[in-house]
Amino acid sequence: MKPGLVAGVAAFFVLVAAVLVALLLGPGLLASGTSTVNLQTNVTSGNVIVLENAHQGTNSWQIPRGKEATIQIQAYASATSVLPGQKLTFYVSTQKEGILYSVDIYRLGWYEGYGGRLMASEGYQTGHAQGYYAVNSRLVGCTSCHVDTTTGLVEANWQPSYILTIPSDWITGVYLAKFTDTTG
Repeated sequence: MKPGLVAGVAAFFVLVAAVLVALLLGPGLLASGTSTVNLQTNVTSGNVIVLENAHQGTNSWQIPRGKEATIQIQAYASATSVLPGQKLTFYVSTQKEGILYSVDIYRLGWYEGYGGRLMASEGYQTGHAQGYYAVNSRLVGCTSCHVDTTTGLVEANWQPSYILTIPSDWITGVYLAKFTDTTG
């Protein structure tokens, strides 16, 4: 992915999270001088999303400038929406065979203004070179890929790399999977 596209996608998720938080916490969030007492009332209101967003946050879900990757590691998921208890399969390809990578799963939300919370982390995954999609819109080294020249559809058909069973205590929201190889 192009660095600008990665930044744009990250900005989109931040915007979506901010809108969700504003909708959940109500118009009092935007008013100046919001009191701690008012915020405490919301946190203890029993709304599971408000309670979730009160947890300790982190900004490590963001991709630091200069660390954007375009071809070193790429991934896609088996579904865009899953429920607790269901499995989500990630298909990961590293540019070099055997390179180690980690996957960190974040839930996006208020979280003290940090924008995300680390929900799960799996290190020491072994990467497999299954091909990649280059910036110049072409597939490189992908023997399992199929391109429909009529529609432009590209199917990677990579082998499964990591399977996450969604924990029963994860609540609805926008989640982000961040893949990082050993070179950062």
